[in-house]
Amino acid sequence: MEDVSSEQELLELRRDGKISEDEYKQLLEAMRKSSVSNSQGHSKDVRKYHRWIISIIFLIIVAAVLLSLGIFFISTRGDIDLAIAKNGLTIRPYSEAGLYTLTVSILNRGSKTSPSFRVKFYRGDPVNNLNEKGKPHSGWHNAGPIKAGEGWNERTGSFALSEGDHEFNVILDTEETVGETDETNNGASLKVVVNEGKISIVK
Repeated sequence: MEDVSSEQELLELRRDGKISEDEYKQLLEAMRKSSVSNSQGHSKDVRKYHRWIISIIFLIIVAAVLLSLGIFFISTRGDIDLAIAKNGLTIRPYSEAGLYTLTVSILNRGSKTSPSFRVKFYRGDPVNNLNEKGKPHSGWHNAGPIKAGEGWNERTGSFALSEGDHEFNVILDTEETVGETDETNNGASLKVVVNEGKISIVK
């Protein structure tokens, strides 16, 4: 018997007497079962296709988030290196009245611009905060932003010095808000001696 692709063709075969009534019913039932099976198979394929699409979209989103976090981490935690220049903490007379100021020379040795940050000057030991009366003290200064390869000078207010030995310290980025490639070069100290009104640097 020739292939039958529709119920209409099957009905015409019965009318032409090419198949019996029983054969018609059997073939019609088989055709309808095949149609349902094909429909279910197609539905499963569509669902499987949708799952693949959703999985791919999810992976793309995860990759994008991870990439964004990576870029953010690199941009905020690397390629900036704040450092104090060699002999970068200096003391200078401020006036003839025996007042002085401290200046720190700050460099950005990294390849990206640093944001602004806090700088603190100390008279005495910054760890134990052994500050004498008068300036400089543990009050903070704002410095930056500093472009890559450039510098910044930050100066204290004026202060007096008594006779004897004195130690000064400066620390950059005291709040640790700048992610740097090197955190070990953010401090410097300076020792001076005042003798009969004259100041000298202790090497």
